[in-house]
This record gives sequence, C-alpha cells and structure tokens, in this order.
Amino acid sequence: MKMPFGKYRDSSLSAVPLSYLAYALENWELEPGLRQAMATEVYRRVRLLCPDCNGHGEAGRLREAIEEARRALRRSRLDASGERVCG
Repeated sequence: MKMPFGKYRDSSLSAVPLSYLAYALENWELEPGLRQAMATEVYRRVRLLCPDCNGHGEAGRLREAIEEARRALRRSRLDASGERVCG
C-alpha cells in the first residue's frame, strides 16, 4: 500500500520512516484499511528490531528496541556510499 497523503505521499509504506508511521498511528484519525496496513508495517519492522518480542504485553521492550535503533542511527550516520558522516 502507498501512503495517500503528507510528506511521504505515494511512497510505499515500507519506505516511510518507522517514526512517521508510529506517530501517525498514535495521533491521526486514519481510514481503517490504512491504519491496518500501517500497523502491520510497524509490527513487521519491530519484529526485525526485536525478534524475541512476542507483541503481547511487551510494549515497553518494543519501545526500547525502537529507541535503541534511533540512538544507534544517531551515533553512526552513514552516507549513501557507506562512509561515516560526522554530526
């Protein structure tokens, strides 16, 4: 499914940043089909970040995995060629 509006309009949901999808799910009123597709994509990515999380009562662990990924990205930003970028 493609994002129907906003900054990532016409982008595949798999190309939309996880933080954007999570924000949208938590803050916007969405059409049920879009909400389901976004939630499925978030779940898919979180399972990649935290494969041992079963999604039942482990919201804290899932959030921690997402936050750790964000911290890691900030620490090690890479440009398109794979070279480390300062800042």
